[in-house]
Amino acid sequence: MEPTNTLQAVPVRTLAKNQGPINAIILEDEEDSMELLVNLLGQHCPNVNIVGTGVSIAEAVKLITDPSIHIDVAFLDIRLDDGLAFDIFNFLNKVSFDVIFVTAYDEYFQQACGYYSIGYILKPIAPQDLVKAVAKVRTYSDSVSLDNHNTSITELVNQMKSPHLAGKFPIPTSKGYSFIELDDIIRLEGLDNYTKIYTKNETLMTARTIKVFDKILEPLNFFRIHKQHIINLRNMKQYLRTESYVKMIDGMNIQVAKRRKTAFLKILKSGPFI
Repeated sequence: MEPTNTLQAVPVRTLAKNQGPINAIILEDEEDSMELLVNLLGQHCPNVNIVGTGVSIAEAVKLITDPSIHIDVAFLDIRLDDGLAFDIFNFLNKVSFDVIFVTAYDEYFQQACGYYSIGYILKPIAPQDLVKAVAKVRTYSDSVSLDNHNTSITELVNQMKSPHLAGKFPIPTSKGYSFIELDDIIRLEGLDNYTKIYTKNETLMTARTIKVFDKILEPLNFFRIHKQHIINLRNMKQYLRTESYVKMIDGMNIQVAKRRKTAFLKILKSGPFI
């Protein structure tokens, strides 16, 4: 089977708890894990109807493209019989259902899922986590929602394939998404539940906390120098040890927090930042 074109471009609405049945498929290559998830859904999420199961990418694509099956959500283990679940999306033009990864993957993947608004549940599965994830299952009833959902999935997959070589970074804004080069980001400033992102060309405001950006950007030569500030290490101009602040290329001076100073100096000694 040859992959089709990769996915395109989340406002989405949350399904109400009393909205009715949710049709789900489960892709899991470990029999015990499959049985556990089925049982937990039956016990704690009676509104979820399991309409198909599989153990491989090939079975997943067959289920998803079956016109007789309506899918609201897919529970995906990361590692399947014939590869990684990320590869499923190479065979699809559009993903019209929600996705919940069921995984023991590392913290970086969890942070990425949070940033891109993609659901995940950690193994071993806790019933309360499963209930919360199901309660957040979303539907995509218009083209904008669908395109944004597909963009989120595409960017997550790209991030997982080459997290340290990520190119354009998606910034959710009130109008949709702005895509900017990582090297163009100078610094980020946390403002309560919002973050202001300063780039070489513009300033963007996004309704994501600075904490969300912290773990996503840390492996990409960014450093949280202060409670309210993350800097792009490649866009520093000067560090003044006596005053203990960093001058960025946009002229902004940012104080290095006392509790972050040791870690920051260690990073400076370990450069260069590429």
